[in-house]
Amino acid sequence: MTHTQTQFESGQIIYATLTCAHSDFPVEITRRTAKSIWIKPRDHSGYTEKRCAVRVYNGREYANAWGSWHLSSASTKPNGFDMQTI
Repeated sequence: MTHTQTQFESGQIIYATLTCAHSDFPVEITRRTAKSIWIKPRDHSGYTEKRCAVRVYNGREYANAWGSWHLSSASTKPNGFDMQTI
């Protein structure tokens, strides 16, 4: 059985996914509390560091950032899509 990350961890790199397209980009979790994470983009996307509320669904943690971007504790690898090819 493959291990799936179920919680956000400080120092972890995860991939934010856009709701209306297949794009993603890496963000680093810079800080963690029981109810929040602070994330910082690892690329030059133009986004700034942000605090996000954490919620749990089906045993995994999730958060939203910058409007339409979704974060999942299980998104530890890029999805392989590029906005420029859509």
